Amino acid sequence: MVLSMMTFTLQAQITYIKKLGTVMESSSFQIIEQNGKLSYSSGQSIFSSSDEGLTWDEILTPLDFTSGHTRYIGLKNGNYVLITGNKLHYRINGQWNLLLIDGDSHFTTRPVVIDDKVILFKENDMYVYDDNTKEVKLTYQFDPYTRRWVEVFQNHFIVQVADYERQIWTKDLQYVSTIDAYESVFITKEGMIIRKHVTPQGRGKFGNRFEISKDNGQSFSLFHNSDEELRFVGEIDGRLYFRGYLTQLNAWLPGKNKSRLGYFDMQTGEITEIKDGNSFPVIANNTLYHRIGGTYIKYPDGDLNDRIILSSLSITATPIEKLRRASDGVMYALTRTFLYRSYDEGESWENLLGFHGVEDIDLDDDDNLYCLSEGRILKSQDEGMVFTELPQQYSRGTIEYPNEIICIGSNKLIVKGIGDYTPGGAADVGCWDCYDSFPQFIFMSDDEGATWEPIFVSASDYPYITAANQYGYPSDQAINSSYYIKTNDDVIFTAKEFHNFSPLYNYGLTTIGRTDLSVKRTKQLTDESYDIRYGLTINGDLIKNDKGKVFVSKDCGINYHELSLTSAGDIFPGAAEESIYVISDNDHSEGAITYQDGYGNPFVELDFKLMNTNKSVPNLFDKVYTDGVSDFLFSDSNTYEVVDLSSNIEETALTGQEIIIFPNPVSEILNINIQRSFSTFKKVEVYDAKARLISTLQIIEPQFELHLESYVSGIYLIRIISENKIYNQKVIKL
Repeated sequence: MVLSMMTFTLQAQITYIKKLGTVMESSSFQIIEQNGKLSYSSGQSIFSSSDEGLTWDEILTPLDFTSGHTRYIGLKNGNYVLITGNKLHYRINGQWNLLLIDGDSHFTTRPVVIDDKVILFKENDMYVYDDNTKEVKLTYQFDPYTRRWVEVFQNHFIVQVADYERQIWTKDLQYVSTIDAYESVFITKEGMIIRKHVTPQGRGKFGNRFEISKDNGQSFSLFHNSDEELRFVGEIDGRLYFRGYLTQLNAWLPGKNKSRLGYFDMQTGEITEIKDGNSFPVIANNTLYHRIGGTYIKYPDGDLNDRIILSSLSITATPIEKLRRASDGVMYALTRTFLYRSYDEGESWENLLGFHGVEDIDLDDDDNLYCLSEGRILKSQDEGMVFTELPQQYSRGTIEYPNEIICIGSNKLIVKGIGDYTPGGAADVGCWDCYDSFPQFIFMSDDEGATWEPIFVSASDYPYITAANQYGYPSDQAINSSYYIKTNDDVIFTAKEFHNFSPLYNYGLTTIGRTDLSVKRTKQLTDESYDIRYGLTINGDLIKNDKGKVFVSKDCGINYHELSLTSAGDIFPGAAEESIYVISDNDHSEGAITYQDGYGNPFVELDFKLMNTNKSVPNLFDKVYTDGVSDFLFSDSNTYEVVDLSSNIEETALTGQEIIIFPNPVSEILNINIQRSFSTFKKVEVYDAKARLISTLQIIEPQFELHLESYVSGIYLIRIISENKIYNQKVIKL
């Protein structure tokens, strides 16, 4: 590795890890086709289900489905077309064919589908391919225009013919009318036209005015005024369904729980809506579906109170984004979308909350499980069997869209969410949405939500706030950061403040008492560098990695002590008090972990091996998490628990010269006799046939017994660990 023109070599260290079971979820690429079938692509095949996911059939192998620009579309008649870039492929007699017009396969815009017809443009000419007849016809010749933008609805499609003009066509290719439209347009099944205007709502905030026409666009009247962003999905039996967002900007931002699902009753004008997770609503065959992650939810007849989880095939290994382990060993894992529980040390996982979207989780001091799910703050005292909803009211309103949670202690919570905002601060802070589009608050409660103390903070403030904001409370950046730790008495946050117009960082720390929620704001000196990475050790020391030079501070950044060299990269705490992991971002070793077990010791490279198999695992990881007892390493969809960090330890099978184990097979008591001085020996570990650690015994004398009476019959691995060697021996329990 290279650092500041200086080359150095790190000592290699063997580290034994155990792979946790993989969380399997449905593919996020599953779709609902126009005829209501579920389908997904895997490799170069398309799989389809006619019974909503109970059974799956491989229906065809598409042409070059490995291209990231290739997608398939299911037609109403059950056939498929492939769209690669701006080209169209169709099937005749089981063979794929590239659609050509006058010998040319490239179209001006990407083709779109309505029923069994594909709408295509070549310059100003509109063609239609009909899959039932396998014919393509020139349908219309438009006036010259630089762009052709097409949007498909249930019975209509729209063609943009000028900057602010749209032509409306029926799916039977009948021209309807041309309308003026500055923003989006929606066409109901019966042909009513709804157009949207964006309206200013004060400093940096925008609302929507919807107008409706029942005479093909000849005249419009007010349909609905809203200070929120609404996007229409489709119509069922006089109900117009929409996907709703708190603000216009929220609709474009990545993240969880930013949308709602709802509908207008076209007769009464009333609105019904529910909060959901990361939904993608679609209407097919007069049925409403929406997707959370890769799982589809069905609402028969569009009734939002009738929620049915469709059977879905778990085909995708999903990364674990957050991991928590209770004192009794029960583990909880949060993927991008769902919450899971494991009773066997992560060997297998089961879904909690019935595939409701989950934004964040945490455990309190009493192992109660808290989670944020679809706009609610939930608590379980029985390992996720039953959840109760906590109050979200505070002095000025209700916590909306809670998205991050930290349990300070028993019944003490910090939640980030949306709250009512009373203007304050500078009138002009240099950004269009700093205060209105993001009314973010940190809410603190020491009585499980009976009362909340709100403090306004915003990631849009200039300059960005540090871990302790201007009010002395933890910022939303701090909570979002992986750099917070819980000590016995406090929770400590750290997050950077970045000044956009100068190469300056400033890391502040917030310490919150776990007993009385007292808050202390602590500053540190400013670092004049772009690439410094900060973290906290398990006991709350501030650590930083300045391009491979690692420093530690015990006084919140006022004074630093330089540690040994390592690679540039993100820095994470380990379970030991002074232990530090670094994940390299150097070009030649990106993702590789180095480790330091104490401030006075050098960093070492880690050679990873799977426990019980000695199989090597590549040193390439995304992040490290510690629960204070064990360290966990994350690599894509794989999660590993560090079982033994052993410096230069040799692992070998027993020969009988140093250690004698008998009898083998064994029915009740296994005797272990150490033939040499046992002062270098540390412990004995017992693993079952699935490489799960089930027992540990400290070595305090040369002869001792392992009682196996309660063990089920089978094969077990006995590992006897000394300072410089690990001895392995398989035994058979009768």
